[in-house]
Amino acid sequence: MEYSLSQQVVLAKLPEGQHCARGLRSPIASLWEAALKSNVAELVTDVVARTAGVPHEKVRPGSRLVDFGIDSIQGLEVVIQLEWIFGIDIPDQDLPKLDSVKDVIDYLQLRLTTE
Repeated sequence: MEYSLSQQVVLAKLPEGQHCARGLRSPIASLWEAALKSNVAELVTDVVARTAGVPHEKVRPGSRLVDFGIDSIQGLEVVIQLEWIFGIDIPDQDLPKLDSVKDVIDYLQLRLTTE
């Protein structure tokens, strides 16, 4: 069975039985966090495609989430998955800024470089 990149993140076993980069500062966790940061676009694309049930090829940076039929509930599912994968919290007041795939990618890249 092949796993998508976001599924690999979920399945990865890090030190101390942790399943994500949140709160880990070991050398392995630092490498893992760097890998996550370098694959933001791919991870966002994967989460959006899987949530919307569309092929990855159809998810482009300029696409709006509503173009894939992602409603507010599914939008929260996307946010929750990305929060878990990247080990960050996305405040409710930032949600309206996340209209397109590019908005989500840019937001995460900015958050990951400032934390």
